[in-house]
Amino acid sequence: MTSGHCLCGSVTFELAGDPLATAVCHCEHCQRQSGGAFSVNIIAHSSQLTINGELRTYQERGENNDDVYVERRFCPTCGSPVISELMKRDGI
Repeated sequence: MTSGHCLCGSVTFELAGDPLATAVCHCEHCQRQSGGAFSVNIIAHSSQLTINGELRTYQERGENNDDVYVERRFCPTCGSPVISELMKRDGI
């Protein structure tokens, strides 16, 4: 089981079982969200993930401000990113 928490500890998570994959993303949105040259991500089924604590959500839209394509959830206290969910990938 993989577990962790945000910087301040207000939000905790547990991942049951192994992730589907790990990935490094260099897109502009991930660079801005992480404050670095890339973000490192664990890809898993949502059914594997348990999150405790309050989260805030930022919805990213496409280039033409059309459909929401990713929801980024973060700790409202310390701002640590916790989860990014692709809207067109149900359950992942």
